[in-house]
Amino acid sequence: MSSSPSYEALKARYEAANQGHLLSFYSSLPPSDQASLLQQLADLDVERVNRIYVKAIESEQGITPKNSPRLKKTTLVETGTLERVRRERSESLSERELEGGVNALSFSEFGTKSTPTTTTEESVVVQVKEVAESFGAKLLNGVGALVGTITGTSSSSSPATNNHSSSSSPVKATIDESNGLLTTPSPTPPPHVDESDDIEPLPASCAASVLTSPSLTASWRTTGLEAIAQSQVAVLLMAGGQGTRLGSSAPKGCFDIGLPSSKTLFQYQAERIRRLEEVARKEVGGEKGKKATITWFVMTSGPTRVETEAFFREKNFFGLQEKDVIFFEQGVLPCLSESGKILLSSTSSIALAPDGNGGVYSALRRPLSPTDSRTVVGIIAERKIEYIHAYGVDNCLVRVADPTFVGYCITQKAECGAKVVPKTVPTESVGVVARKGGAFGVVEYTELPKAKAEQRDANGELSFRAANIANHFYTTTFLNEIDSFEPLMAFHIARKKIPTVDLETGAALAPSSPNGMKLEMFVFDVFPFTETLAVLEVERVEEFSPLKNGKGSSSDNQETSRRDLLAQQKRWIEAVGATVETGEDVEISPLVSYAGEGLEALKGFVFKKGGAVESLDKEALSSFA
Repeated sequence: MSSSPSYEALKARYEAANQGHLLSFYSSLPPSDQASLLQQLADLDVERVNRIYVKAIESEQGITPKNSPRLKKTTLVETGTLERVRRERSESLSERELEGGVNALSFSEFGTKSTPTTTTEESVVVQVKEVAESFGAKLLNGVGALVGTITGTSSSSSPATNNHSSSSSPVKATIDESNGLLTTPSPTPPPHVDESDDIEPLPASCAASVLTSPSLTASWRTTGLEAIAQSQVAVLLMAGGQGTRLGSSAPKGCFDIGLPSSKTLFQYQAERIRRLEEVARKEVGGEKGKKATITWFVMTSGPTRVETEAFFREKNFFGLQEKDVIFFEQGVLPCLSESGKILLSSTSSIALAPDGNGGVYSALRRPLSPTDSRTVVGIIAERKIEYIHAYGVDNCLVRVADPTFVGYCITQKAECGAKVVPKTVPTESVGVVARKGGAFGVVEYTELPKAKAEQRDANGELSFRAANIANHFYTTTFLNEIDSFEPLMAFHIARKKIPTVDLETGAALAPSSPNGMKLEMFVFDVFPFTETLAVLEVERVEEFSPLKNGKGSSSDNQETSRRDLLAQQKRWIEAVGATVETGEDVEISPLVSYAGEGLEALKGFVFKKGGAVESLDKEALSSFA
């Protein structure tokens, strides 16, 4: 948090960024609200917001492909182009701030002087070099002379309204050389562009399945357990969502899906971590005298952080060491009008929204809290963690730090990995991991033409069947590199009805139709920037049962989560020769078995009563006989 923000300095800065309307009601606010608004403005990187907006509009209009892989990461890193641009941008920003200058950063992150007609890697690298060479000099002259020009005709600054242009020409965002201000007309819907020819199935070399490779699966599991035993594996939980659609305002991880034990999603995942640490120690050992530790990084959000941390403390971290559970917070971005103006939620507050699950990457580099200057990437380095397993909180079947998945990715020497499940039918509304434009990515079901969705391979399987379930692997080397190419990644636009205020009167406005946009990054938006993606197909009934909807809905609800978890555990029981009498629900604690292992003591046992099995000793089991 910035200290003692100056009204005059902020006014000059925001007017230069063409966002001066945020101070429209400042003089009429009580002192406490004035201080609050100034602090919000001081904490916000308004120049970054403007850059994100223009790049998102460019991408939507098809002027630059979404998260285009044309600028290969290796090329940028090897040539030092990105580092030079980042350094010059930083130095120029410092100079601009010192001189009280202009909004010269309000353009596409790598805005062009001319858009190449081809998308070769060489042309784009030249383009970035031209920007890099001219960037610092023009800023140091104190003018916003760099122009991020997108195809179309020039336009004057748009008012802070949500008008939609009737013109069919693409949007043009520029920086006016006379005053350095962002000039962006309201965008029109992008023209339809058929990019289906660019979509290809995954190469066989980067994909495998646990369904067809039992011997390899066992080998991958051992490799993963060895890394876990050396404390080289951490997990990253994306847990910023609330259970609003589940009828609860609490963090979704606090939700009880109705199991006999009444354990929450958070508790189940914590106990899986504890069990896996023990499995690794028993099966492959580790450094003598040292316990295998899986560090758990928990990404919360503004609305969920306090309650999440309090819940963990109330439950004594579910038996984990407090020092091994690290909380951090997902970022937010201002909501914007169609013309790029930041919206106010009240006369003294900026309208904010989460920056998407892909915001995790920048969150890894921010301080854990205003009172804790440590960062996730710093802790990862300090603990010598080499591999990260990332997943969403709402999957009751998730195998946290799955040694098979981790081991497969290590064996493949992959810097990034995705766990997938087979699509059920060609029309299933799910994105698939594939190749698009020569790079890895997730192709949404709306982008996949019917013919490709129904296409089958030589084995009769769907060619595009790798359904994305937000379950990923990263090397820490790759995570550290994301900062270097993140400026090339375009945020996605979601047009929403956003409560705001009338800038003339300050009256609250509750729009009946979309009046602005929220900007989001998706966690898979890094895929186009990796050259070694490993994709592992797993069985849906064993590993994926998301909790998305409330009671009474047709799918992905509390009832289906409970059903799928208990059905899985019944299969484990029956696999070792035990039986469960009809109508009884038996739950196996994650502390007893991580994925069906270690249940041999149940052979021949008959569960005549239901309940939660927390131990396999005879006395504990007698209550089920």
